[in-house]
Amino acid sequence: MGTNSQPDTRLGVSLLSMFEHIYVINLPSRTDRKQEIARQLARIGLSFDHPAVTLFPASRPDDRGEFPTIGTRGCYESHMGVIKSAIAQGWKTYLVIEDDADFSSDFEHRIEALVASARNIEWDIFYGWMPEVDGETVPAGPDTLAEIPAGQGVLQTHFMGFKSSVLDEMIRYIQAIYHRPFGDPRGGAMHVDGAISWFRAAHPHYRTFAPTTPVAIQRPSRSDIHSLRWFDRIDVLSPMLVALRKLKARLQKSH
Repeated sequence: MGTNSQPDTRLGVSLLSMFEHIYVINLPSRTDRKQEIARQLARIGLSFDHPAVTLFPASRPDDRGEFPTIGTRGCYESHMGVIKSAIAQGWKTYLVIEDDADFSSDFEHRIEALVASARNIEWDIFYGWMPEVDGETVPAGPDTLAEIPAGQGVLQTHFMGFKSSVLDEMIRYIQAIYHRPFGDPRGGAMHVDGAISWFRAAHPHYRTFAPTTPVAIQRPSRSDIHSLRWFDRIDVLSPMLVALRKLKARLQKSH
């Protein structure tokens, strides 16, 4: 089923059988990203009106503090906020999707098989893509779930799942990093993907899995985390940049 077909609500039900709740992180000012991620959810019959989907307002602090940029700090605070919400709500499992995530072009054909595979393994943390694993042979196959070694860092946080068993320790660990200065040898202010990788390395008993073929990619769009490039500061170029980024996203998903 392509992205222009009628949505298959069974797929949303299947995804929610693995993840009890879905959080979508969106900076309120980025209505463009909200619309794009809404289209992704619609592909599987989900929306922001669904009781199992929460549109979570991203943080935008006034200053960067010890972090590289204001956006880096805001992203970190947003993910901490989601963890705290999941703990407070008592979700046994949850999926967090950043608003620049795109489901893979074959997502509809694969998600049910991947969810079925996940039922047969004891996972604690789930990524929607497999990084290049140093020195390891990762099994091939679009519906294969493979374990990511605890010491293997994973960049990006645009599509991640967690079980409640990991949350109490994880929030304490990454909050400690948040409050330490940049460069602290125990782990200081950094990108949130780095903090989660540090946590995984320090807690190897928690097992991390990912599909060997990505089910989600990060859509090319104007960054809210890094400093803007010169062409993103010129308003007249905005429509052209949006079109080019959509083309780039389509090309990425076709590979």
